[in-house]
Amino acid sequence: MIVKEVLPECFCITYIIEDDTILIGDSTSLRIKFDTYNNGIGPQGKSIIIRSNTEKEYNTLMIKYNILQ
Repeated sequence: MIVKEVLPECFCITYIIEDDTILIGDSTSLRIKFDTYNNGIGPQGKSIIIRSNTEKEYNTLMIKYNILQ
């Protein structure tokens, strides 16, 4: 699998992908950093679209979180 693009929903999300080419039986890590500044308090969610060379080209990763203060 080749990860072609990682598309966060907003500029408040940054990411680092360890390797964009994943061979059969291998894995990789996608580290996500989220800036909560000006996002309010309470339960929220964001999405990240991952585009790859798989049969389903676009896959969505949903992140749910709760900002306490």
